[in-house]
Amino acid sequence: FCKDSLTGVQASGYLNYTGKAMTGAQVAGYVNIALGEVRGVQVAGFANVAKDVKGSQVSGFLNVAKTVSGSQVSFINLADSFEQGVPIGFFSFVKQGYHTFSLGGSELGWAELQFRTGAEKFHNIFAVAINPIPKSSGWAYGYGAGTKILNTKQSDITLDLIAFQVHENEIFTDAYNALYRLSARYEFHPGGKNFAIWGGPSLNLHQYSLERFNGEQFESNLA
Repeated sequence: FCKDSLTGVQASGYLNYTGKAMTGAQVAGYVNIALGEVRGVQVAGFANVAKDVKGSQVSGFLNVAKTVSGSQVSFINLADSFEQGVPIGFFSFVKQGYHTFSLGGSELGWAELQFRTGAEKFHNIFAVAINPIPKSSGWAYGYGAGTKILNTKQSDITLDLIAFQVHENEIFTDAYNALYRLSARYEFHPGGKNFAIWGGPSLNLHQYSLERFNGEQFESNLA
């Protein structure tokens, strides 16, 4: 427990606290807290909290910081802005970062809604697709990650990898029915970054179980 600034290593089995700036490393079994700037690394079993980070935050569940120049690696990452680097986790939200909604059609259905959050270089993708066509109706939910490889004023190119669980002809399909999609997404911005027309090719791998859990035969409409 340090009320002032710290230079060196702070390690404990449960909690580390620094009242001002920290230069070096904080390593804790549960939580690290630094109320000032962190120059170095925070490693915790559960959570890291800091004002500004120039280095890395690595934890088992949650990272929180205002400004980051480096990386955040955890299940959930929260930051106000990223000057450099990327957040890597299941869900990352950067207030001044990358978060968009998009609506389009795909091989899964005529309507697919996507939410992207994180940073342009690496972001999380949450997707829902609906296909209400008779005799092949269904829906799917998916999760994946994307990276923007081209970023200009009027056009972007993003590479995406998303895994879907597909539910066909019923509300929930108990059997394993997965679609894995690798796609290149081209975005054209006719009037600025707040609106885009997008499309692109995709490569799909469909895997499914021939047997339902109750023993009935199951044949996918995507096969």
